[in-house]
Amino acid sequence: MKQRLNKKIFFFQDFQAMQVGEGVVFFDSYVLFLTELGSIFQSFVISARLRETDARVSGRGIVVEANRVFELRYSGIRGLLLRPFRFLKVCLGISKESRKYDILYLAWPHPISLFLALRYRGRKNFVFVVRQNMLAIVNSKYGRMEKLSVVAVLKVMEFLHRRLFKKNLLFAYGSEMFVHYTGAGYTHVVSIRDSLLKKDQIARKAKSHPVQRNLLYVGRLEKEKGCAQLLIAFSRFIRKRPLATLTIVGSGSEDGNLKELAVQLGVSENVSFKGFIPMGDELLGFYREHSCLVLPSYSEGFPKVIDEARAFGLPTIASDVGGIRELEHVESGVYKVPDNTPCSLEDGLTEVLNDRELYQRLSRNAARSCSLEDSTHWAAAVAMSLNRFVRLPAQPTRRGETDRLARLTMRR
Repeated sequence: MKQRLNKKIFFFQDFQAMQVGEGVVFFDSYVLFLTELGSIFQSFVISARLRETDARVSGRGIVVEANRVFELRYSGIRGLLLRPFRFLKVCLGISKESRKYDILYLAWPHPISLFLALRYRGRKNFVFVVRQNMLAIVNSKYGRMEKLSVVAVLKVMEFLHRRLFKKNLLFAYGSEMFVHYTGAGYTHVVSIRDSLLKKDQIARKAKSHPVQRNLLYVGRLEKEKGCAQLLIAFSRFIRKRPLATLTIVGSGSEDGNLKELAVQLGVSENVSFKGFIPMGDELLGFYREHSCLVLPSYSEGFPKVIDEARAFGLPTIASDVGGIRELEHVESGVYKVPDNTPCSLEDGLTEVLNDRELYQRLSRNAARSCSLEDSTHWAAAVAMSLNRFVRLPAQPTRRGETDRLARLTMRR
């Protein structure tokens, strides 16, 4: 049962989107969670950088009403930081809009989030949200000189954050970030997840050992996701299993590079790029039809695609990083490999897909481990943490529901 909080919330998450008619199209499923969370409040707005409309992909995104979106007037944060006066102008524009709202929900670490927190310190409620280990992403994404400058900025931001905002509420995705911030002395860290599943979409049925080896990747196509490593591993795997296939669902800046790499490796006929597909029957169909999910990331918070795969008894092969480390090897339905090198990934694929007993054990464990805590549960849990921390007036639609959710959230 949703709680109605009589306040307004501003989501600063630095999305990229495109304007299409009366709506704005997003290509990050996290938006679905934010709209569910926002619906618990009196009103909400999501910030986004709007890019030129591309008719080829705009029909496959997540549409949010234009009046729910605040346009961020810059193309990229790195270029913006090189122009201090422009950066200040952009920040002041965001500040002018955000002051209309009672709570600021700030992506961390981000320079604009730091500006807003410094500007409103002691004068407005704001919380921080950490979805991934940004240092790990930087290490996988940038060259040596670029890496040095970005890491320097991150370290300065983290220093200021520790000095000034240790007592602010901070939501951390996965155990890695939760341990990092609690270990640094932060006093109000809440570990959360953001499943997009609904209870009626959860099958929890184990799979039989597959005859055909059909691999699946679902996620953004960015360097930190390790898809190039996966393609190399797959090119080795199909030498022994020439009929194996790999389906890649997602979009991102590496899309063109990955398609070119597939051609260079000679696997383009076995690899299918589907683009971004939002949560729904089409996406869930891929989990039903494939043999295993592969996550070759350099860094992760807690990947919601693992829960989506487990809902259908689909085993996952994943590099042992970030929030994935908190999962039990095999018993969670996840077969963890030590890193995302092609050798480790190939070994994982061979072990899982060639061993009938191991595969079926993974599938049974995946179905058993699937959480029944759906998107409605997690949105309500986050809202109740906000309610508890910032002391907003809640209007529960059922007697006792607010206290129950608040207790449940703080235990997590």
